[in-house]
Amino acid sequence: FPERSIHPPGLSKFVSELLEEFGDEWGNKWMMHLRWYSSSSALSSEVFARRAAAEFCSGSPDADAMTAMAKSFKERMLQRSFTVGSNASTAPIIEKSYMETLQLLERHLRHRPFLFGASPALADFGLSGQLLQCFGDVLAGELMRMHAPRVALWCEVMANPQPEGDFEEWTTLAPTLEP
Repeated sequence: FPERSIHPPGLSKFVSELLEEFGDEWGNKWMMHLRWYSSSSALSSEVFARRAAAEFCSGSPDADAMTAMAKSFKERMLQRSFTVGSNASTAPIIEKSYMETLQLLERHLRHRPFLFGASPALADFGLSGQLLQCFGDVLAGELMRMHAPRVALWCEVMANPQPEGDFEEWTTLAPTLEP
């Protein structure tokens, strides 16, 4: 059986690959910063640490062990902000780029289910991987649901995307994808 490609044709293929790389590299900064290192992320980090500990301790009735694991996990993660370049100088840049990207994607997804039309492309997978993590977090997820509801819905769809048709021509994508 022929398989559907995740690579749109022509110039769109290059743009899709570029957006995938952006999502993979820069999207990680949004997710990690907003989950752990933002001045507003205390609740997000606590929730995620408890969720991770609950999954690691699945089946164990020892609540004290789970609490200790969550505390240890959170403490370890809070010391690792340097790995994603999150600090007082970069925080405003990371936070602004998250909001700007959400706004750009919100506008672009107004007329299509996926970034390059009616079928998921490599870019959809690269961006949605990090944004789906943001969607599930307290701070980043609330910002997304409030300011970019189409992006939040797209994240949910990208957990199990189903092609609905073909890729669009670059001329119809360019108005909301070009800088």
